[in-house]
Amino acid sequence: MDHGKELAASPPTLSTLKVNDLKILKKEFSDVNETKFALLTRKGVFPYDYVDNVERLDESELPSIQNFYNKLNDTNISDDDYAHARKVWESFELKSLGEYSDLYMRTDIPLLADVMENFRASSLKTYGLDPAWYYTMPGYTWDCMLKYTGCKLQIIKDIDMVMFVEQAIRGGVSVCCNRVLADEVVSEADAVKNVK
Repeated sequence: MDHGKELAASPPTLSTLKVNDLKILKKEFSDVNETKFALLTRKGVFPYDYVDNVERLDESELPSIQNFYNKLNDTNISDDDYAHARKVWESFELKSLGEYSDLYMRTDIPLLADVMENFRASSLKTYGLDPAWYYTMPGYTWDCMLKYTGCKLQIIKDIDMVMFVEQAIRGGVSVCCNRVLADEVVSEADAVKNVK
């Protein structure tokens, strides 16, 4: 399941969850006090484009707000998001960008898991169908529609209609993967040639 696409169109979002709904995050951070935990209950920010080599993770200060610019989305983070990142850095007494990165990942993944689990629970309660069993949101919503409306689809028996439908089918599950390994040890040409 592509969680980004699923959740982009499907509440609940992190902002609608209550602290009691964040069970996975709470389990991951059971050792921190409530004040620190509250800082982790919102989506964090990370300077992805700034961290262009491993040495950046050794830096002992939070990068400036300009270094949180996202080339992919062509966006800057807000002053509020940066102030929150600084508060997290100071409250957890982080010593390096690497420690910030570790905390960001330890937070981001459980938050996403909590959002997904709450979405699943809400969907199960509403439709009796688990979205985790579906590849895409269109497939899930199709089944929700069939269940909600009680629609009984008829089997097409006319061969001309069957052929018409079959010839009109386009698409399906598809994935584009382009795995490339390039580093100082392996030349780029060898890396591309050896990727299976």
